[in-house]
Amino acid sequence: MPENRQYEDDDGRVIADMSEVRRRNILIPTRIRHEERLQTPQEARKRNPWESDDVTPEQTRWAMFGALKAGLLIFLVYAVVFGLFILLLYVLIGNQMK
Repeated sequence: MPENRQYEDDDGRVIADMSEVRRRNILIPTRIRHEERLQTPQEARKRNPWESDDVTPEQTRWAMFGALKAGLLIFLVYAVVFGLFILLLYVLIGNQMK
């Protein structure tokens, strides 16, 4: 396939610079965030995303409890709706059997 194709509507402008786009490794996929790519390797080593001084252990605990509470409330809604559905089926089938 020839590399030097000339299209009649090509005016030579660059729409999107794809020079920094790399092929992804299919066997070992990785994610590189844009901010990390712009940093030098020394700056990237200094910043550890798992070590943060912004959140205290108590705040982390309360956030986990809040997420657990939200999940349990959603489960409770589904359980009540499913229970009402079973009750409705029981009443409808019970009336047809008499």
